[in-house]
Parts: sequence; C-alpha cells; structure tokens
Amino acid sequence: PTSSKLDEEALSWVVEKRLAEGEDSYDDEQLLLQYALLTVYLSTASKGMEFVIENFIKGMSDECDWHGVTCDGSKTITNLDLPKEELTGTIPPTISLLSNSLSSINLSENSLFGSLPSEIFYLTNLSMLDLSHNSFSGGIPNTIGEATNLAALKLFDNKFSSTLPTEIGGATSLKTMQIANNKVSGSIPSEIGNLETLEELDLSHNALSYELPTEMGSLRSLTGLHLQSNRLLGPLPSEMGLMVNLITWDMSHNHVFDKIPSNLWRGDSFRNLESLDLSNNLLTGESSGGYFFNDFGESWEKLTSLRLGNNFFRGNSLPRRILSNLRSLEVLDLSNNYFSGTVPDGVLDLTNLKALSLGRSGMKFTYMTSSRQFLPYLVLEQPNLQELDLAECGVRGTIPTELDLLSQLSRVDLGYNSLAGSIPTEIGM
Repeated sequence: PTSSKLDEEALSWVVEKRLAEGEDSYDDEQLLLQYALLTVYLSTASKGMEFVIENFIKGMSDECDWHGVTCDGSKTITNLDLPKEELTGTIPPTISLLSNSLSSINLSENSLFGSLPSEIFYLTNLSMLDLSHNSFSGGIPNTIGEATNLAALKLFDNKFSSTLPTEIGGATSLKTMQIANNKVSGSIPSEIGNLETLEELDLSHNALSYELPTEMGSLRSLTGLHLQSNRLLGPLPSEMGLMVNLITWDMSHNHVFDKIPSNLWRGDSFRNLESLDLSNNLLTGESSGGYFFNDFGESWEKLTSLRLGNNFFRGNSLPRRILSNLRSLEVLDLSNNYFSGTVPDGVLDLTNLKALSLGRSGMKFTYMTSSRQFLPYLVLEQPNLQELDLAECGVRGTIPTELDLLSQLSRVDLGYNSLAGSIPTEIGM
C-alpha cells in the first residue's frame, strides 16, 4: 500500500474508535498519538499489527499497552522498541507526530528499507536511535542537526550513501555515533569537531575519502575511533594527539601516507591507548624528528595491541628502551615493512605476547640473540603465543622441538629462513 493509503487507513480506524466510544472519550492529542503509532505499525507491517488493531478498535487497551510501546507513570510514551520483529517496509514521516517525550527508538535487526524520513529528527527529546541491521538507503537527513538531545545514533549495517551532512555538528549531545558498514562517501566534515561529548565514533567500512579534518583534535572525550576500511588519505593531522582519552584507534586499510607527526607519540599523547592499528596504509617510517620509533610510546604502558604491518616504515629496529615501555603488549605486528638492522632481544621480554608478526619487516635475527638462541627462548618466555610470523627474518638453526609446548599456537610462518627440521605436528591441533 502507498503511504497515503496507509494514512487513510489509520485515520479511518481513529475516527471509528472515537465514534464508537463517544466524542469526549479521547482528547485530540491522544488521538493524534494513536494515529501516528498506527501509521508506523501499518507501514512496517509488524507481526503484532493484527493484535494491536483488534484491541484498539475494541477499546481493550490504550497505546501504552501496544506491542513495543513503553510509557512513563503519566501515560506518556517514552520508548518504541521493536528489534528483531521481522518488520519490513518503511518508516513513515508521521513518526514525528509521536510525543516529544519519546526518548528511544529501537527498530534494529529487521528488514526495513527506503530513505530515513527527515522528520524523525524533529522528535526533540530523542536520545537514542537504533536502526542498525536493516536496509535503509539514501543519505542521512540534514535535519540531524536538530536532534540536540540525541546521545546515541546507531545506523550501522545498512545501505546509507551520499555524504555525511555538515549539520551533524549540531547534534552536540552525541556520545555514540556508529555508521559502519554502509556506502557513505566524501569527506568527514570539519563540523564533527563540535561533538565534544562524543566517546565512540565508528565510520568504518564505508567509502570515505580525503584527509582527516584537523578539528578531530577537539574530540577529547573520544575513547574509540574506528575508521578502518575506507579511502582516507594522509597525512595524519598533528591535532590527533590532543585526543588524550583514546583507548582504541583503528585506521587500517586506508590510503594514509607521508610522515607521522612526532607529537602524536610524545609526552602524554594517547596515554590511555590500548589498541592501535595503522596497518595496510602508505605510511613512511620517519617522523619530523628522525626515525619513527625515536619518540614512540613514551607513556604507552597500557598498550596491548600494536599493528603497523604493510606500510613503508624504515629505519633501525626498535630500541630496547621503547620495548621496555610496551610490556603489556599482546599483539605486535611490524610485518611487511622496510626496517633495517637486527630484531632486538627485548622482544623476548614481552611475556604477554599472543601474536608476534615480524615477517618481511626488513629486520633480521642473528643466530644468537644476546647469547640466547631465539626460538627456544621464545617458547619459554611467551607461553601464550597463538600466532607467530618470522618469515624472511634471517632465522637460522634447527626448529626446536619445544615449539610443541605452545599449546595455543594456531598459526606459524617460518618461511624463507635457514632452518632445518620440521614444525611439530601438534601445532594447530
């Protein structure tokens, strides 16, 4: 049915209800709310629709008893929650007629499609909108700037396209913005810097391009930044170092290039960082003050995952003083780069490692590392290893039988070295 046909159908039911119970049974505001709710139910073909309509006509329940509706003590609608309800269809513009006390809409994990009506952001008290895991398309409405009380926007796993509207900077109460796995293109608008309360930003797996705006440095409440799998370009703005509360930063699989500003790694920058993934980019290894690692990680005691593989980093291998600051590391990936020199024996001191990837990094092992043969000591010092990549690292000698002591080891690449023997068959079982 067309939108106008559904509106007529909902209106006829409201009129029938009023005639059946007498003209004074409901005030105009309540009837308007019921009309708006009916258009939503009809447009999305909820499986609870027949039950709702039947009880509505018979006068057995008011809107606070309808499927998915929550009201407060004063019988005012506050939530519309219909996740995983096998809904299909579109959201009608009449959703804006719902009470301005409505604070939460959750229609996630359904089969809804079409454009998102711009009117939805006129719900002035809306604080949470979750439309994730649907098939919505088109652009994100410019009216999002009107949603000044919106704290959580979850639009991931849809088919939204076009660009991020500059008006998004008006949604100044946002704490969570998740628009991953869509088809959004263009640049990240500089107005995003207005969202000073933002804590989680996920724009991953889209088609975003151009450089990151310097205004992102204003997002000092941000703890999670997910920009992976886009087409973003470099260089990285030095203002990123102002995001001192960042815990997770994933910018892998982009086209970021050029030198990394040295201030990103100095002092208290990223002092709370636990996971950094800049892998699969075009980054060079030199900072403005010298080699990339000269000023790296001075206050990164909390870092557990560092992924810098598949870039163009150059220079000498990691100084031991740097490794001594990274004792919490569980994942270290420097593979497929252009480093030189030997792998420092400080790697053996990272006793929490679960994944070590140095393959094709350009760093080489000597046969003895500080008078210790590397592989046997690796087994003893990193008993929790699950992944090990030392391809083309100049490892020599015999593959130690002690490898079978690594009971959690599931992936090993020792290719293109000078090793004799075989990998124990117990690995990966």
